[in-house]
Amino acid sequence: MAGLPGSSGLIGSEAWWKFLWRVELPHKVKVFIWKACHNLIPTMVNLTKRGVPLKPIFPLCKKKKETTLHVVWGCKS
Repeated sequence: MAGLPGSSGLIGSEAWWKFLWRVELPHKVKVFIWKACHNLIPTMVNLTKRGVPLKPIFPLCKKKKETTLHVVWGCKS
């Protein structure tokens, strides 16, 4: 239907970001969420992609690569 927001795609994404920036949270939390969603957190994997000579294993669990997804949501440690 014309004029109704979709559940996915650019329209849904725009609504999500507008909602996030309006929510009463500390600015640094909003920026962290934005960076995490855009894979801009300086994890070991992201730093090695930028040429920093590191082993990308997450030092807390020493089992998987340190990616944003693993650090924030996936690691049991």
